Amino acid sequence: MGNVLKQTTFNPKAINKTLLLGKIDTDTRQWMDGVLTSCSLQVTSEPPDTWSWIVCDGDIDPEWIESLNSVLDDNRLLSLPSGWQIKFGPNVNFVFETHELSHASPATVSRLGIVLLNEEDFTVTNYLDGIVNSLEDDVGDLLKHYIPEYFYKAFDWAKDEGKFPLSKSNLSIVKTAFQHLYDAKTKTQFLVGLLNGLGSQLSRDCRNVFIKQVFDSFGEMCPNPSHFLLYDERSDNIESYDTDVDITFSEKHIEDIPLVKTALINHSLDLLRKCLTPGEERHFLLVAEHGSAKS
Repeated sequence: MGNVLKQTTFNPKAINKTLLLGKIDTDTRQWMDGVLTSCSLQVTSEPPDTWSWIVCDGDIDPEWIESLNSVLDDNRLLSLPSGWQIKFGPNVNFVFETHELSHASPATVSRLGIVLLNEEDFTVTNYLDGIVNSLEDDVGDLLKHYIPEYFYKAFDWAKDEGKFPLSKSNLSIVKTAFQHLYDAKTKTQFLVGLLNGLGSQLSRDCRNVFIKQVFDSFGEMCPNPSHFLLYDERSDNIESYDTDVDITFSEKHIEDIPLVKTALINHSLDLLRKCLTPGEERHFLLVAEHGSAKS
């Protein structure tokens, strides 16, 4: 269509109603914008040929969704506690991404158009084909060959035989795994990416079995599965992480003990760096036992 599309995404359930819609300071009587009101003022200042999507990604709760009923009407008007009103044009759309509407009132549901995407309609294959086709030719061609040959076997084993600490959809498992595969340029790098992408999501007791399964499918000899493996780009080989044994500290300054980078710590840090790459940041959730220093 030739129009510019700008998208703003936030989770309304992650903040209280005051931070979402704004408030009046009781001392100064000054109005303070919330997340939604700031986004609304921004999108209404865009030119008419720019389309804006305000995406509310999270559970729908009557506490905040009822405040948007007037926005979802034909009036398309947001009334703020300060008495101000924000008028949205036809180039602004609200999108609510949620897994259920059980807590939404009939007044809210009647104002929405619902698009249901389930796993029967949007398969893992559809997702991977779309992502691979969007990549550069050299990387995309490699993944088109390795994904049918190796990825689906590993994914089927993880889905049917593996144990996940959290209940996850198939699409969520694949999206997390693909973060470690999209930049693979060799078969060895793809193998390590597969171990990190799928293996890091499995519980500890079945992760070693999964590693053996992957090496068998690649026709490679499996190293000790209890070791944490990494890809060496210079030699195109698989190496093991080592513990940094050169760290020293003084007993007089026990509070300044540095982080001892064991093989597990080094492996975990490299996994997290995939989610913290500038320009490609992704949300992630750390799952571990109590007292394991997740924070």
